[in-house]
Amino acid sequence: MKQKNTGFTLMELMIVITIVGILASLAIPNYLGLVIESRVINVQKYVLNLQPEVEIFHKEFKRFPRDNSEAGLPPPNKLLSPEISQTILLNGAFHVTLNKQTHTAIQGKIISFRPVYIKDYPSAPISWICGNTPVPEGMQAAGENKTNAPLEYLPLSCRDIQAEAEE
Repeated sequence: MKQKNTGFTLMELMIVITIVGILASLAIPNYLGLVIESRVINVQKYVLNLQPEVEIFHKEFKRFPRDNSEAGLPPPNKLLSPEISQTILLNGAFHVTLNKQTHTAIQGKIISFRPVYIKDYPSAPISWICGNTPVPEGMQAAGENKTNAPLEYLPLSCRDIQAEAEE
């Protein structure tokens, strides 16, 4: 009587390993992009805590602070987090330099967070834009946009969606 062979053959096992490898190679780049983007979102949350200082200064003096010390903030190299190596305030805009813990693809890159306001109406509330977000119609941005981080790692709220769609 012939014994029936049970279990996997070497060929079946190699096919399964190949399929798992292909699926993993497709998933890892997408996952890495999400991890980097989530770290940039942490940077946004960090800057969100600093924005009231600029808003209070603007409300009191009817202009934006020139630098960290004028806004009552610590020096740039003391405003840091696990993702940030320094935070510079320049003419009302925060320029955040990312460190190596975010990812080597964006290490040393800058993301700018700028206040937008309605000129000649200092009592109107201030809004904030980040990265390459266009200035809303009827508003003016304080400071300069120094963002040089690659677009694919910026959250959607920091991108110029219309310009990307036209490309």
